[in-house]
Amino acid sequence: MNHELEHLRRTEAPQVLGTLVRRFGRFDIAEDAVQEAPLTAGLDAERGLKFQATSSKPRCTP
Repeated sequence: MNHELEHLRRTEAPQVLGTLVRRFGRFDIAEDAVQEAPLTAGLDAERGLKFQATSSKPRCTP
C-alpha cells in the first residue's frame, strides 16, 4: 500500500468507525465493516470495477 493510502486509512478509519457506531450502535459490526471495506475495494479494483463517489465532499454537513 502506498504512503498516501496508508495515511488516508489511518486518518479516516477512526472517523468512519465512529460514524457507523453512532448510526448503528454496534461496535463489532462497525469495526468489521471498516476493516473489510478496503479489502473489498482492492478486490473490486483488481476486477476492473471503478469506485463511484456519492459526494464530492463526503465530510461536509448540510
